[in-house]
Amino acid sequence: MLVFIASLLLAVVVPPKTTINVVQVKSITINPTSMIGGGTVNGSVTLGAAAGQPITVKLASSAPQIAEVPTSVVVQSGATSATFIVQTHPVSVNPNVVTAAPTAQITAAAGLNSQAATLTVVPPALSSLTLNPASVAGGTNSTGTVTMSGAAAASGITINLSSPASKTSDRALTLLERAVFGVSMPASITIPGGATSASFTITTRPVSAPTAHDIAASWGTLATRTATLTVTPPDIASITPQYLGATAGNGFSGTINLNGPAPSGGLVINMKSALAYGGTTGTFAQCGPLPSVPATATVPAGATSVGFNGTTSPGFGTYWVVGSTSTKSAMMGLSVQSVVFSVVLPASVKGGTVAQGKIHLNGPAMPPNCGNHYTLASSATNYAQVPAGVDVTPGATEATFSITTSALPASSSPVTVTITGTGIIVAENAAAPAKQWPLTATMTITP
Repeated sequence: MLVFIASLLLAVVVPPKTTINVVQVKSITINPTSMIGGGTVNGSVTLGAAAGQPITVKLASSAPQIAEVPTSVVVQSGATSATFIVQTHPVSVNPNVVTAAPTAQITAAAGLNSQAATLTVVPPALSSLTLNPASVAGGTNSTGTVTMSGAAAASGITINLSSPASKTSDRALTLLERAVFGVSMPASITIPGGATSASFTITTRPVSAPTAHDIAASWGTLATRTATLTVTPPDIASITPQYLGATAGNGFSGTINLNGPAPSGGLVINMKSALAYGGTTGTFAQCGPLPSVPATATVPAGATSVGFNGTTSPGFGTYWVVGSTSTKSAMMGLSVQSVVFSVVLPASVKGGTVAQGKIHLNGPAMPPNCGNHYTLASSATNYAQVPAGVDVTPGATEATFSITTSALPASSSPVTVTITGTGIIVAENAAAPAKQWPLTATMTITP
């Protein structure tokens, strides 16, 4: 009987032991642990052991309005960790009170336990005040820009603006001078929610001496940034057009431009003309007197420009028209083209007579050293003879020459003769050397 019972006991199958895997969150880390509101940080959860299957870890934030996390993150099978992103949001603080930055507890939970990490969300700081440009002529504007280290909260950030007393290097300004030389700007500017900067306009008044102004931007009593704006007297900025072509002996015009309104009494600009240099040889082809410009030009009070007129002399070349003050100068390029000639002939003449031809110019003739002589040639000297050349009196616009023709038999056909005149022509850019150019005209000789 005992043997039978023992046999029955041995026949009973003992089930194997079941192993239960307990999921545990070992840690949660936030990197970095402090972030200006609006930025993102990296989060990471780590399990106590590798997951045998995908494990969902629940995430939560104690202050989602400033630090937002996804609802969960999945640790893949065989892994021990997973990462996630924490999106922070701008925070608003009282800029007049020192308080600790707000924090959020980021919690990761799975299975029977949870872990937490602290994230500090920092409010933005007033990081800079910049001026563009930092130096302006009185009467013109500059643009100021205030910049925060992070985005403003939805309500925006109001920055107070001011300009303390102007300063000079040699003495303090009186109250009256501050009023005259001062700058104007809004009392404050608001950086919109979500933005990191905002710009404002600074207007200035004309001055007779350089004046410096400290521009201050303040966010409450704890943060102030300053920048210096220098307001200068107006000065010459440019002469337009920058380049101009003109025919010798004719007039030209230009405009003197200032970088700000002229002061009371106007601003006198000294003027002159000068040779220009350049080209492949270092000099341009030039001959004749310099162009004539007025000795001075005055920009009226409050104006920013004034026009002027000049006259080119017979000749050719590339020149500068220069305007200057005691501190600055500006130039306009002026290219003077030589006069252009043409050969003028009668359409038809009777053989055996003396006809008259002309060298006609589109402006006053140049002086002899520049080229007022024109050579002449006939294509058929047995029918028409011309002198070897003709000079156009300097300042005149034409000269005549005789054409001696030969008589034709009554039964012969008319003969066409070409007369060639050759003289100096310099193109408008005046950069190439002066060249002798041939121009022609024809006439008919009849019996």
